[in-house]
Amino acid sequence: KLQHPTTVLLHSTNLILPVAYYCWKSNAKLIVVEHTSNSVKRKVEHQFSHWCKRLATKVILLSEDYKDEFVSHYKINNQSKIEVINNGIDVVHFAPTNHQKDTTKLIISMIGRFSEQKDQLTLIKAVQQLNHPMVQLKLAGTGDQLSICEGFVSTFKLENMVVFCGLLNEAEISSLLDETTIYVHASFGETMPTSLMQAMACQLPVIGSDIPGINNL
Repeated sequence: KLQHPTTVLLHSTNLILPVAYYCWKSNAKLIVVEHTSNSVKRKVEHQFSHWCKRLATKVILLSEDYKDEFVSHYKINNQSKIEVINNGIDVVHFAPTNHQKDTTKLIISMIGRFSEQKDQLTLIKAVQQLNHPMVQLKLAGTGDQLSICEGFVSTFKLENMVVFCGLLNEAEISSLLDETTIYVHASFGETMPTSLMQAMACQLPVIGSDIPGINNL
């Protein structure tokens, strides 16, 4: 209210009602970006998306595949509100390097929020089963599921195998990918994961869950 924006860009659909009310009162445009795959949305999140398609000036989707899914699921006949804008990355910053990797370690990494949508815990259990001194899993990000993963690592004394890197900026992500041997993205639902694209731009070997949003990339 203090800034009087002419346009509000909303990335969190659970705020659609108060933000839409503000935009209506102030005559501002409301643009909503849908990030969450329909397959992992809770019932209330589907309701938020229904309100978004009704109340937003535009709804931005990240890929043509997700647009097809979104339009079909929410039975959208008039698609004039829908726009597809792909996630983009800096392919100069994220590119293959000639840097020699440490051959005494096999670094597996994943970058992503620790949320119910992601599946870092499966990666931790996989590394636990491997139980190989060369293998180390590095997990970047934060979120409400982080404490569960940290608790598992502590309970089974996996601190030498699993490293929690925290929330990284772009330069730190680049450094992590530079030392990574294999990038793995374990997830239950995606639309267009930026970190997967960054790893692919670095020409790393990539393994991902076989779900829409990953298998199409």
